[in-house]
Amino acid sequence: MRFRKNNSIGFGYLATWDNGTQGNYGSDYDGVDLDGDGIGDTPYMVPPNNRDNYPFMDPLELTVPIADAKYIVDRPLVTFDGFASWDDIGIVSYFWAFGDGT
Repeated sequence: MRFRKNNSIGFGYLATWDNGTQGNYGSDYDGVDLDGDGIGDTPYMVPPNNRDNYPFMDPLELTVPIADAKYIVDRPLVTFDGFASWDDIGIVSYFWAFGDGT
């Protein structure tokens, strides 16, 4: 079993393997897609007791995210701007790590 996109939420005995509309691609999924939307019509069972209710039929072709960060120094304030960053899904948050714990 190989996954191309991981929409899993939670770990341990029970986990949710889809986000309610999209799941993951499992290389050994053998379900069918009768409506042609690219999502399997039957759940993909994830051992031991989990399932992906919206498995992708084919692997996703994802592009590498582009990070384009800029900063403006207006002493003592430094402003960071990452809004020019992009990927093919849509960046939903930014995280700045300075290496000093702040």
